[in-house]
Amino acid sequence: LSQNASAAIETVHLYVPNAVIGAIIGTKGLFIKSIIKNSNAIVKISPPNPQEDQNKIVDRQVTISGTPEAQWKSQYYIYDKIRQEGYAGDDEVRLRAEIYVPTSLIGRLVGKGGQNVRQLQQSTGAIIKLPEDSQQTSASEVPVKIIG
Repeated sequence: LSQNASAAIETVHLYVPNAVIGAIIGTKGLFIKSIIKNSNAIVKISPPNPQEDQNKIVDRQVTISGTPEAQWKSQYYIYDKIRQEGYAGDDEVRLRAEIYVPTSLIGRLVGKGGQNVRQLQQSTGAIIKLPEDSQQTSASEVPVKIIG
């Protein structure tokens, strides 16, 4: 990778159990501030939708933007906090992430006959959901969902 490519800004959306959002924010916002400071990424937690029943909200979206290294660090801190809060031991909890990929690279991600996606799923145990062809109409980027 060239120097410019490695410094590119990436954005990833994580879907975090609503019950652990308070721990990720921390008392007076201290934990999320430390994530931002230590990773040099921008981390934003979506507010709950006031029209939804607050007891039924399962996940909240956390948006992380920054260099690849910065957003990876932020993800690590968030996933580690989820583990510390006891959610990692529950087989029912499957974390989700959504990454926007340039439409022109989807074919490379999929691979011949889907072999790249299958290999990624087998090696990581995650489920990778690609957009349907009909969704790729004119968008320059499409969401790739990773569950696991």
